[in-house]
Amino acid sequence: MLYEKKLEDKAFQKLISLGYEEVIIKNREDLTKNFQNQFLKYNLDNQIDSNFTNINQLHKNWFDDLEYILFNDNKIKNVLDTFEPLREKHNVKMRDSKKGFLLELFNKKDWCKNLFQVARQVVMEDLQNNQNNARYDLVLFINGLPLVLIELKKQWQGLKEAFNQIKDYSSNFQSLFRYIEILIISDGNETEYFANQPQEKSNLLNRYRFQWTNFDYQYMNNLIVFIDDFLKPCRLAQIIARYIFSHEDKKSLLIMRPHQIHATETLLKLAEDTGNNGYIWHTTGSGKTFTSFALCDILQSTTNAQVFF
Repeated sequence: MLYEKKLEDKAFQKLISLGYEEVIIKNREDLTKNFQNQFLKYNLDNQIDSNFTNINQLHKNWFDDLEYILFNDNKIKNVLDTFEPLREKHNVKMRDSKKGFLLELFNKKDWCKNLFQVARQVVMEDLQNNQNNARYDLVLFINGLPLVLIELKKQWQGLKEAFNQIKDYSSNFQSLFRYIEILIISDGNETEYFANQPQEKSNLLNRYRFQWTNFDYQYMNNLIVFIDDFLKPCRLAQIIARYIFSHEDKKSLLIMRPHQIHATETLLKLAEDTGNNGYIWHTTGSGKTFTSFALCDILQSTTNAQVFF
């Protein structure tokens, strides 16, 4: 436990130095209250709806309706159910009108405008399956929503222990933790990331575990080095906005591998700088279909480019 505590301390301090704000979450009440506060602060600070300027404009039951949409247990059962709500705008009731304000959970375009927090040793009681309470090592929040979970273990235990632990957690996420999209495991020297999955697709967790690399394809396995690149606040928001997809046919969540992300960014810059036509060609199994899809999705949402796929 001493090694894990030191590793957690280092990771936590690194995240704070990158701009994350510490938040203490010890139960569901803390979780919900923090989400309410961050959701309102983000939308007010960024004037997401120009007519929304004060929390007193909201209906007294505004959160009850939003809660039903975002994390009702009968409607929201896993990360696939939260994928679209995270990226959409939502109608929030006004105080003296049947109309509402169009507010959002996450800024998909101006990544740095999101609010970033980190919590350590987050305890969540199990209200459904009568299992032991979960204790998460590090959780990263964006606008009050938990989107990244980090599990740390001793070096001599290796990543297997961390993976088994986080797999158990992911099969029983409840409430707002169903919004977790990225899972990270590390023993300090080795670090891997992968997309969260619905319980019935938990076999994909082990199949799609990736090590992060820089643009020159040098591995960034050391936890602190990984955090300094992959988990910089704006970079993390960019990855969530651009490089995670919901696969409707396979009913799973997909996150891009490092070479796919770097290739997409290189091609995007080339398209923006030159304005020329182009095509993507590579060997079978390289992930070019996913890369092509991501590039097309970005180009269509940010430019007037014509895309043939």
